[in-house]
Amino acid sequence: MDQAIDIIDMLMDSNNDENASLSSTDSAVDSLTALNINKDSDGQQSQPLSSSPPRSSRLGFEPQKEIIFNRYLPYSEQIDAESVEFLARIKANFSRAVVLNDRYGLQWITDLTKYLRLYGLCFSKSDHLFFIRTLYELIQTDGLELQLVAQFSNVLTVLLKKRELISREDLTLEWRPLYRLYERTLYSKYESLGMLFIPDNYENSLKSLVRASRVYFSVASTAEMLDEWRPALCPFDTEMIKAAAYMELFLPTSLPPEHHDQGFRLWFDELMSIWTAAQNTPAWEQSFISLFARMANDTIGYLDWRPYIPSIFTHLIRSFNLAGGPTKVSIMRGYNVFHINSVVLWLVAMLGGGTGGDQQSDNTCQSHITKLFKACESYYHPSNTGKWNLKLQQLLFKLPATFVARLHRERFKRPSWRTPIPESHRLTESDIDSFVQSLTNVVMIAMFSRWGSIESATAFQSLSLLRPELVCPPVLDKLYSALETLTEPHRLSASMQCVVSIARALVASDNPKYSDGRLHVLPLLLNSLDGLDVNDMRKCMVTFQFIATFVTLVPLIDCSAAVDTRTDLTDTESQLCLASVECEDFVLQFMDRCFVLIENSQSLDQSSRGLDRQDNDVRMNTEEGIIEVGLASTFGSILQQSSPQIFKSALDKLYQFISTHIFETKVAGKFAAILVRSCSKANAELSLSRFLPHFCRLVLTLTENDEILSEEFLDHELLFAMQIISELVRCDGRQLLPYADLIVKVVDRTVRLKCRKGYLLASAIIKHVLKSSTLLFAIDFKSIAKDWSSYGKFDGNDLPIRDWGCTVDIKDLSCRWHESTTEELAFAQRLLDRYLSAELSALTEWMAGQRPLSREDLQRSLLVILDCITGAASALPLWDGDNICLRESLVPLNTSVVDNVGAKVLTFSDGSNVRQTVLKTLRSALTHIIDNCEDDTKSLCRLIRIYHQMMFFWGISKQDFDTRWKGFHMVKKSLENRLSRKKHTIRALTVDRLMLQHEMRVTYKSLTKFTELHQQLMSDLVQLATSHYSEVRCQAQETLFTCFRSFQRSYRLPLPKLLANLSPAADGSSGVDDDNHEQFKGTLYVILGRKGNSLLTAADWSTLRAVWPALVNARHSEKPSIIRLLDLEITGHLRKYFDTLSMSTTVSDQCVEQARKVWSDDDCSPRPAGQCPTDTEIASARQLAANRHRDNLKQYHELVDQLVTSMNTSDLHWRYYQLSAVMLSMLIRHDLPLPDSAVDLFTKNLIHDTLYIRKISIASFGAIMRQMKRPHPKHPMLASTQPIDNNQWLQTDLSLSLTTEAEFRSFVFVDKPHIGFYCFPKPLMVYDINPSQSELKSMNKSEKIVFNYFSDQSFLDRLLTFLSLEENKGKDKFSSKRFQLWKGVFRQFGAQNLDLLMPRITESVNGLQESAHRCSAEIIAGCLRGSKHWSFGDLQTARTRLEPIVRQVYSNITTETLGDWGTCSATIFENRDARRMVWLLDVLMADPLGSGGVDGVVANKTTTTTTTTTTVSSFLQASRLYLLHGAVQQQEWRAMKLLDQLLGYLERDNHLLHSYQNVRERIGSLLSNVFMFDIRIPSLPSTYDLSPNRSAFVDRILPRLELLTKSVDTTNSTDGKRSESGGGGVSVLNGFTDQQQQERKDAANLLKTICKWIVGNVSRVAYSAPPELFRFLPILCLMQSETSDEELIRETFVAIIMLSHALLTPESIQVAIDTSKQITMATNWHARSAIATFLQYMVSSNMFVLMANPEWTRDIRRMIINLLSDERTEVRESTAETLSGLVHCEFIKIDGQLIREFELTAQRRLSKVRQSNGTSIVAPKELYERHGAILGLCACINAFPYDVPDFMPDILVFLSRHLSDPQPIPTTIKKTLSNFRRTHNDSWRDHKLKFTDDQLAVITDLLVSPNYYA
Repeated sequence: MDQAIDIIDMLMDSNNDENASLSSTDSAVDSLTALNINKDSDGQQSQPLSSSPPRSSRLGFEPQKEIIFNRYLPYSEQIDAESVEFLARIKANFSRAVVLNDRYGLQWITDLTKYLRLYGLCFSKSDHLFFIRTLYELIQTDGLELQLVAQFSNVLTVLLKKRELISREDLTLEWRPLYRLYERTLYSKYESLGMLFIPDNYENSLKSLVRASRVYFSVASTAEMLDEWRPALCPFDTEMIKAAAYMELFLPTSLPPEHHDQGFRLWFDELMSIWTAAQNTPAWEQSFISLFARMANDTIGYLDWRPYIPSIFTHLIRSFNLAGGPTKVSIMRGYNVFHINSVVLWLVAMLGGGTGGDQQSDNTCQSHITKLFKACESYYHPSNTGKWNLKLQQLLFKLPATFVARLHRERFKRPSWRTPIPESHRLTESDIDSFVQSLTNVVMIAMFSRWGSIESATAFQSLSLLRPELVCPPVLDKLYSALETLTEPHRLSASMQCVVSIARALVASDNPKYSDGRLHVLPLLLNSLDGLDVNDMRKCMVTFQFIATFVTLVPLIDCSAAVDTRTDLTDTESQLCLASVECEDFVLQFMDRCFVLIENSQSLDQSSRGLDRQDNDVRMNTEEGIIEVGLASTFGSILQQSSPQIFKSALDKLYQFISTHIFETKVAGKFAAILVRSCSKANAELSLSRFLPHFCRLVLTLTENDEILSEEFLDHELLFAMQIISELVRCDGRQLLPYADLIVKVVDRTVRLKCRKGYLLASAIIKHVLKSSTLLFAIDFKSIAKDWSSYGKFDGNDLPIRDWGCTVDIKDLSCRWHESTTEELAFAQRLLDRYLSAELSALTEWMAGQRPLSREDLQRSLLVILDCITGAASALPLWDGDNICLRESLVPLNTSVVDNVGAKVLTFSDGSNVRQTVLKTLRSALTHIIDNCEDDTKSLCRLIRIYHQMMFFWGISKQDFDTRWKGFHMVKKSLENRLSRKKHTIRALTVDRLMLQHEMRVTYKSLTKFTELHQQLMSDLVQLATSHYSEVRCQAQETLFTCFRSFQRSYRLPLPKLLANLSPAADGSSGVDDDNHEQFKGTLYVILGRKGNSLLTAADWSTLRAVWPALVNARHSEKPSIIRLLDLEITGHLRKYFDTLSMSTTVSDQCVEQARKVWSDDDCSPRPAGQCPTDTEIASARQLAANRHRDNLKQYHELVDQLVTSMNTSDLHWRYYQLSAVMLSMLIRHDLPLPDSAVDLFTKNLIHDTLYIRKISIASFGAIMRQMKRPHPKHPMLASTQPIDNNQWLQTDLSLSLTTEAEFRSFVFVDKPHIGFYCFPKPLMVYDINPSQSELKSMNKSEKIVFNYFSDQSFLDRLLTFLSLEENKGKDKFSSKRFQLWKGVFRQFGAQNLDLLMPRITESVNGLQESAHRCSAEIIAGCLRGSKHWSFGDLQTARTRLEPIVRQVYSNITTETLGDWGTCSATIFENRDARRMVWLLDVLMADPLGSGGVDGVVANKTTTTTTTTTTVSSFLQASRLYLLHGAVQQQEWRAMKLLDQLLGYLERDNHLLHSYQNVRERIGSLLSNVFMFDIRIPSLPSTYDLSPNRSAFVDRILPRLELLTKSVDTTNSTDGKRSESGGGGVSVLNGFTDQQQQERKDAANLLKTICKWIVGNVSRVAYSAPPELFRFLPILCLMQSETSDEELIRETFVAIIMLSHALLTPESIQVAIDTSKQITMATNWHARSAIATFLQYMVSSNMFVLMANPEWTRDIRRMIINLLSDERTEVRESTAETLSGLVHCEFIKIDGQLIREFELTAQRRLSKVRQSNGTSIVAPKELYERHGAILGLCACINAFPYDVPDFMPDILVFLSRHLSDPQPIPTTIKKTLSNFRRTHNDSWRDHKLKFTDDQLAVITDLLVSPNYYA
């Protein structure tokens, strides 16, 4: 179904120019030329459109959008009548099925799909609206199977896709039905429990429907949606993901401008503020981005995006995760959801307009695109690979394609009701120039990368449509350069691929801006011939593609004479005419290359297989197959495009080659025959006259002696001649008629050959002759519709070079067809009578014992029969017979879709049906073979193939059609021009598309009625599918599965026989004997089937009722193949493909009324082919539906009972027991309670001895408990109860302990933490407070069963014993399935069973066994999560029992159990109002870093010590914080009071300076949560009032860190003045007292904790880097000089890096820059060096936001320039690295002034100063300045690792003059030169052209080591 919808989409788009991508493949090229036949044949020409009457008069209505290709098929008259009749039947029967609530009658929707695929939207607008409205109502039907919902959604999507056909005034759709359907299924709570199984394609189908429908949502729908989803806008909760996804999917953005105030303006500012405030890539961000992108695309010109552009581009460049800097530091961000499709749509929508036409001003989208690609340019280089490659390449080819789509929308798309883009915001010519220029250079770099050549080719295709004059010349230069060398084949292949993508732009003659491209075509074709190298397969195939593409666009004719006869030629045309004389040389040289390839293939084949080897099973390898495709397509294209003169030369040359060579028939011979076939297709008359007589006479001569008939091995000469004939006759059948007798003589002599190769070729001749005589196909695939003779002597209006790359309108296509003539049919009849009838007679005589047939003779006879029916299939009608109804339905089911495909009819001479006669004979032959020679598998396989062809083959197979269809669209996309108002498609593609339309109709002809003979054939196939021989079984099964797919519910026919094969033997034995093993396995495979057609998952309760118990009770076998089949394939298939089946379907009254309108609409045309159902029929249908519902329920219960009964028997094999358990678990439904017997079985199996069964039972038990869940009433919360404009009453407060039931009942509990953050739902529904659930009187039988088991102490003991077992040591985790089990039990029965579990829980938590702890954690989590609706008494009971347990856990956590208890803690509070469980938070908050928290909540005590006195291990302390963190985190914003208390506890007791690293890490992580809500994300006004204040906290912390600063300053002062060689080596701890050392150690620990907080905040918190964090930056940089504490150095460095990579707000940026200025003036050089690195990363992470503020840019530039002259070498070098990075991304632009400043500084004379010892040295300050200037120039060099800008040669020469300067200047220059040589080596051939000869001489001297010549 999905594939059908995909093809429908392509058909609907056949007249539209959509976004396209180049993906040409060899098969695509082959499909382009597969049926090329010469124009000289007398084919029938389609009637031109102008001669046809108006469509409305012919059809009776004005079609919406029909597939125009149907009108140009030879039998178009019959197609119109066929379509009208088919539409009338669809309307009548579909509507009747809806009115009668006929589940099976809805199969007519499938017929509507077929109609859409065959005819398009060929119905009136009223019918169009009728189908949409009816289907829209239908998908809302209660009980409709989800597979049908997906199917109907696909059809609806197709009907809604062409928006221009139906306006918003014509159609309005309600959004809530789709929303409810989406919510009910895709967000179902039942799916995770296994109570609802959703088809694989369902989600995509429903999403596509929503996307197609939202344009028709009402104006008021936006406000309604916002009211629905606004309450979920809590960025801290996962519900936000769901709300954002809904908004992205449903919100309409294409409302008319007058309704924008009711559309996107209602939500844009809100959502944009949320997005910009949440800076840490939340999971919902992609939904927002997609929504913004769609809105931008739909509202171009109605919103000013300029204020948001810097932020958008900053997010984009961060999403690539680019590595940069000297150490290539890269921080992984969660941008995997940042989809490029949305990005490119957004960027292109922001282009153009609104800036006075200046698209290069700094605040426009275009300027940012230019900067973006400049910054990313080096990452596209082939040598620069990383995780960013994929996204960068996607951006590269999708951005220009989207740009082209927008330009097409603005300039070429037909006007419709949709809002046009305002003129002021449309793309101008300068916009196009700027866009192309910004991308061209990057694409040129990427074209040689390992993965980017295809993407670059796609980008070039789009760019060449925009500006060929800018794109084509550099691409051609690359190709010419690559053709000059043989050492870089990858460059040649990539260049060819890119030139292929711009082929249309090169050969176009209507482009005045670039007319010189055509001059390159012929030279390139000639030069490309060197690429035909059999030793380099990729290059060879790219060359084939290159030649085929250009030849398809260019007629090959010598028109040099036109230069002498015409005076109107331009200079370019004159040059082309003169160059065209080389066309013949090209063709002949190409043939020479092909001949060499063929000869090499023969030598290779002989060496690998042996010249005389006669191995019939040897096939061509993959490379040989690729060459075959390329050779056929390319040579065929060349001959088709060649003028008669050139064709004749080529024919002579080919004949000379073929007639003088003999090749083996496997590879080389096949290649040679392909060349001959191409000639025959291009010009059958000439080719046949040249080849056929010669080779026929040769065959007759070689077979004159009768002895050759009995030879097993034939000479290569004879086989090669027969192979040539077999391919030669694949041409226009009319041209074969003069050679009919000669062909018959050849076949007569060869068809009886004993040699298998011989009779295979003879039979192939028969098949191909019959195909040529009976098939309908197009001829003349030239690129021009005119005849070659129309050119004459080139003195008329027509000139071949003006037809280069020409396109044709389909009305002027002049397509001619081969239609079988009477003579051809007579010839075909003669062949059938002569060979097919003879073979049938021989089989009849053999079966009667009148004639002996050896196995070889039998196989030959069946082969001839197979080839006869395959060749003549299109002319062989289906046999007569009554249609057998395979399913009960109240409406007639369709038996045929296509009746007429333009084929003539062939029968036997006596008038009998060929198919029926052959099948009757072969059925008897099958019986005879099975009875006498069952081991003749080859004959049986051939017979199965005949069965398949007889039932399903009518001229082309579905597989072949699908391959051609895909290949056609690949070629079409690579050659189409999307910037045109009309379709500009080359003629060959249009003709090929016509052929595909015909072939599509042929494939649908195989969907025939189901007759008695079909049933008999299926019976035979079932017998063969369970044969003893695997080869026979496999082939029969495939054909049988095709029957199942083609004939709905035909799988029920062989069911009794299959089930009989499974049943135990009559003697009572349960095993499978050896004789029946293969039959048993074959039966299992037939039942397994294929995806979507398996008896295991049939959408039919009666089938499941029969199959599943039969499988469970089948005989067992210990054969490995059977075991694997049962354990893996059958069980796996069930789990993967089983979908929930409906019990009943009830069509709504609205849907029925809508369906009735088809009869009441008087203007409806055509009228429905049936009457509206009467009231009697409707009443009868309702009764039938009720009966069907009862029958389904009965079948369901019987199926469950049978499975349970089988499992309760003691003799059921364990493997079948497991299979039955799986089946039974899949029968647990959300809408029907599981029978009591199954409930009892699953509960009992919780303590089964087998782990597999226990796992299934545990998973199923959660679903059973969900079924038992009791309804809990809700009521709207009154405003008087709690204020809905203030959410503080939802805050968790430890002081509000619930001690009485009255207090408990006074609380309003709201469990979902997102509710109340942004706003409250209207109304806010809250649960009633329930009474105790301990009452047994309300239990039903199933509940009592479960309750009794869980009240049994022995059962619980055994269950807990099993649950406490270790399964995989070290890998077991907290199990959600087990948690669901306990949650369901406690939810259902309250705290009654808790006392029975307490002894084991207590024992477990007191012990050390990991698995026992895990079991207890699951029980406790399930208990507390299941207590949501408990009474106050039950809650108090739970607290009394569990509080001591939790306290014990708090003191007894181990490394192994930490993860389980952490999960338990978080799970307990997930989606639960913590106010119910304040006591648990009390325990967790009780002095977690102290003695264990047994004395209550955090104490308000003051300590005078400076360190924490720990009474427990650091691991236990960290573990307690982990548990507390998990609990508090689940409360999100409601835990602000708790967070404030926790912060006070950490500060009061000096825990922030804890001495253990693991505790500090946990505290740092906790601090991230503490300050998470000190943010201003939009919410209710008072939301953040209780949040701990980050700024105040920093104020309290900084003074405590001053000791670290003072210690560093003290160290620096003891070192004296800073010098070049001193400073950093003295430990900062030297010279301190013990107390001072302890104080400093405490301060260092505090700083480490702060570092952990910074890292956690930047990586996890929405407000990742608030301004307060940058107040720590000076001390972080200062600590880089620390030498005694490596951990401190590491932690501070990581903190600096994380801060530098954070996405910053403008406030944070200003603080960061101001702080950086202070640090650049610091006395410590380590700090100055660190800040230089910080600046580089900060700029790269916030580049566009920074560049938007000139003041920030100037400040950063000034800091960098100043640091370049720093007195420390390390600082200068670090700054130079930073400068290089900033220059590379053009944050700092290199201009003449900057370079002059560096040069002038470097040229200043260095003065010397005398030291105290009398020696003279260079003045240090002057040396620093010169070194800084040299470093600046070196940074300019290093900033361009793969390019040579204009300024670079002069800088290199300038640097060479300073190699003799004092150190460290020479070292710096040499290092730079070394890097330059390394990075520019690969492309030095191109780069050296940028240098003058003098410069090149200097550079060469510098780059060549002097030691080289030593």
